[in-house]
Amino acid sequence: LAPIAPESGYYASTAIADHAIECLKEHDQKFKDRPFFHFLAFTAPHFPLHALPEDIAMYEQTYRKDWEKIRRQRYRNLKHIGLINSPLAPVERNIGPPYDFPDHLKILGPNEVNRPYQWSDLTRDQRDFQASKMAIHAAMITRMDIEIGRVINQLKQMGVLENTLILFLSDNGASAEIMVRDDGHDPAAHMGSAATYLCLGPGGSTNSNTPFRRHKTWVHEGGIATPLIAHWPKGIRDPGNIRHQTGHVIDLVPTVIQLANANSSTQATPSIVVPKRPGQSLLPIFNNDQNHQKELIWWYHEGNRALRYGDWKIVSAAEAFSMRKGVYNILHGPWELYDLKHDRTEVNDLAGQRPEKLKELVAIWEAKAIAFRADSRPSSIRKNWDPAFVEIEIASSKDDHIQRAMFRATEAAEPKPLLVGLHTWSGDYTQKDTLSFMALEKDWNYIHPNFRGPNRTVDACCSELALADIDDAIDYALQNGMVDPAQIYVAGASGGGYASLAVYMKSRHKIRKISSWVPISDLIAWHQQSTIRGNKYAEEIAICTHSVGTLNEAIARAKSPLFWECPERDTKLEIYAGVYDGLTGSVPFTQSINFYNKLVRDLGGQADKLVEDSERLYLLEHRKPLGSMGNIGDRAICLQKNFGNITLTIFEGGHEMLPQVAFDRLHR
Repeated sequence: LAPIAPESGYYASTAIADHAIECLKEHDQKFKDRPFFHFLAFTAPHFPLHALPEDIAMYEQTYRKDWEKIRRQRYRNLKHIGLINSPLAPVERNIGPPYDFPDHLKILGPNEVNRPYQWSDLTRDQRDFQASKMAIHAAMITRMDIEIGRVINQLKQMGVLENTLILFLSDNGASAEIMVRDDGHDPAAHMGSAATYLCLGPGGSTNSNTPFRRHKTWVHEGGIATPLIAHWPKGIRDPGNIRHQTGHVIDLVPTVIQLANANSSTQATPSIVVPKRPGQSLLPIFNNDQNHQKELIWWYHEGNRALRYGDWKIVSAAEAFSMRKGVYNILHGPWELYDLKHDRTEVNDLAGQRPEKLKELVAIWEAKAIAFRADSRPSSIRKNWDPAFVEIEIASSKDDHIQRAMFRATEAAEPKPLLVGLHTWSGDYTQKDTLSFMALEKDWNYIHPNFRGPNRTVDACCSELALADIDDAIDYALQNGMVDPAQIYVAGASGGGYASLAVYMKSRHKIRKISSWVPISDLIAWHQQSTIRGNKYAEEIAICTHSVGTLNEAIARAKSPLFWECPERDTKLEIYAGVYDGLTGSVPFTQSINFYNKLVRDLGGQADKLVEDSERLYLLEHRKPLGSMGNIGDRAICLQKNFGNITLTIFEGGHEMLPQVAFDRLHR
């Protein structure tokens, strides 16, 4: 849309109705014999509160009285017409806007209040300010009503009003938000004019949501319940009656499809599988107050959780909600339980009296949460990950970059181990990790971080940023899982083995054991080896080291654990490499031998603990065991060396991890 010039007389509700009338006129002229569908979506009365002066004038004195008296009168009216039979929910004085913008409150001035205080506790100026906001809000609704009337008059002129189904519903509860956006707020301008930016706030919102609790954003009834009015003279035999069934906005599409006699399974591209549409047509209940009971309705919005199952509802409000660089941090509140058949206003919490019913419904909510997360995942995640693992986001402690990861917290009440799985050189956090299934079977905590994704950028490839991402992922697991901090394990193969060596050398966390399979330890040597083989890794190493023409060896060394200072730590490190790797695989097993020998030398080990040159040459020449050294799993051990907490095992195999061996040996 083109920008609207100030002082042009433009008002959105009028413009939206004008457009609808133009569409209807065009239809009447060109397609008179065909049905039509129009979605008439007014933005009123959403904030900012803007209304025409003549409309505001109608309500100038209406709200200049105790807003609790206004609320109680509304409640009496609702009871009188039969819409509600539950007690009026008490005002929650401590509940304010869902988001805290203290700077915006300063802009709005001292007369704005961010709690639904008692009217008697407000100053005269504050009362006037709040009354004026509610007057503007009412004016916006009145203008919308006028514009809807113009649209209905157009339908009358076309002779189609009697056979047109009109469905009217409002937003999901009035909003307690207070903020200043867009063109800002001029405190000196007339309230409700274009130069102002006002919101209804928690006081006015509490009134608008009568008789329910809470506001938009929450999933108590005040934040999710909306009335629906259906007008269709030819189709509804007993107009003016009330239906008491539970519906949802997802029921509107099936209703329209049934009216149009359309095939709901029709799709334009047969090769694309279209999911089954949710919802049920509302047409059957227009003429009969029959059962339209939905099996369940599930909510999760910004940490606020709820489930309606028949007449039962559980609900949990987020007690703390914050966002940093797009990452949500949520503290969930306790579950509440209500019988909506007798307590639609959620006044009598039955959680303490009916713990078995609460447990049953919470289990349903959690099962649905897992299913919805699984359905909403990218295909790579659906293919590779059990639904028990959730995709999460973590802000980097170094540069606020958002790192994604797959995560699962133990369901146990007592602390359990944490396994950190590291993806391969070309993989990312969505890559399948067989160890995740083993962790799930044991009910361990598990996290699979992205640490800057595939090693094709300077920020990846064991950079300081990538290593910080791994540490940040461990922090996240410690904060969000029931983790035994004495049992943190790290495992990875290939590029994940490379990263696991880096974790050993530089992680700030106390890791109990690291299982590193077929790792890279020296990018300079691997670049030479990959160049000779002509594979893709030589080019990717060049990219990761910011090399042009020749390899930037300074950066390559800085990203190679082989050249780093060795720490003194209690962590157990187990290095595994297949004897055929480098012959049939991409990373020669000598990368593992060289790193092991480096650690032995740096930590003061004796010569007999080193892999000797003769042993190395024998393995390179014969690719078989130096003697009878036993097995790991079903593979023969070709060479095994130990020094302190460090073990090197060269086994009969290639560029691979033996997952069961890796997992079993982590916690032995």
